[in-house]
Amino acid sequence: MITFIAIAMAIIPSMVLLNINAGQGTIRAQEGEQALAYAQTGAEDALVRLLRDKNYAGETLVIGSGTVSISVAGNDTLKTVLATGSAGVYRRTVEMIVSQDTGTWVIQSWEQK
Repeated sequence: MITFIAIAMAIIPSMVLLNINAGQGTIRAQEGEQALAYAQTGAEDALVRLLRDKNYAGETLVIGSGTVSISVAGNDTLKTVLATGSAGVYRRTVEMIVSQDTGTWVIQSWEQK
């Protein structure tokens, strides 16, 4: 019986630490996914703003507990949008290239960086 208790006392703390580490890994993965979602939202927002104002150059937005920094560069017919979402310590960037065709912007490429 004493042997069983000694073994249990040795194993239980290790199992608790393992569960704590697994939980932290899950939180980190969620933050990474959230940062990507912020970046995608920022790129979509930039497209809407370009439709309203072809001279839109970008901004920084607060979304929930994170942020997205948007920059737009290019000319009247071709623009590159970079949207970087941040959540916790994670950052994800989406690059979108759009061209203007008969008064509307058309997405030429969409890439996660």
